[in-house]
Amino acid sequence: MKDNYSLTRKACYISYTVQALCINIAPLFFVIFKRDYGLNVADIAFLVLFSFIIQLLTDVFTIKLINTFGYRKCAVSANFIAFTGLVLLSILPTVMPIFPAVMISSFLYSVGAGLVEVVINPIIDAFPNKNNAMALTVLHSFYCWGQTAVILISTFLIYLFGESKWFLIPLIW
Repeated sequence: MKDNYSLTRKACYISYTVQALCINIAPLFFVIFKRDYGLNVADIAFLVLFSFIIQLLTDVFTIKLINTFGYRKCAVSANFIAFTGLVLLSILPTVMPIFPAVMISSFLYSVGAGLVEVVINPIIDAFPNKNNAMALTVLHSFYCWGQTAVILISTFLIYLFGESKWFLIPLIW
């Protein structure tokens, strides 16, 4: 039997990688934020808390959106919102103070990451698979692979460009 869902499955895997990118990119810059921009540990901790709360609130409040607009539109929107947040993480710190810049971008990419979490699991689960548990396991492994790639590639890019050019890295992603 031909798999008519291979492109959708690949898009779901990429979405989980995007989620890993959104959740793990800013923490790679925390030392730079502290040293070069004067953020204190409380500010950095608040950034982590803020991102987590936004993702949770997105998980809770997007069910109605999904029922209204459908899974496909919400999945595409999730990735677009995450993309916008990452672009703003590159641009906003060059035009405004770092803390509000990171808060604004974090809000957007956290909404995108939270929406990915809610939308992508049911899409994979709805495929006509013989083993849905295995399909979901593979999906969730893409978060881990994405996290590993984000850390390794971003660390290499920080080394390559220098810490002062950190803002280019989210734009490259």
